Amino acid sequence: MLIPPVAPVGLYGRGGLRDNASVSTRVCENCGISDDELVCVRRVYLVPPSGDTPAPPTVVAEPEVWCFSCVSQYPCEIVDA
Repeated sequence: MLIPPVAPVGLYGRGGLRDNASVSTRVCENCGISDDELVCVRRVYLVPPSGDTPAPPTVVAEPEVWCFSCVSQYPCEIVDA
């Protein structure tokens, strides 16, 4: 089912937004897509090795919410609930 887009006037508080209450307001913090099923993760940065020494991954401390597509395509650690 396609959900109609929110009218531009709704962005500025002149109605519109209340009429589309069924529109999801949760968005993936990685790609920005609106989704109701998001996963709490920690972003992981992978650094290419220099010479013979592989660099350890860097895990960001602050958790983010990502969609299933981003979780399956980008390095991350799922945060246990």
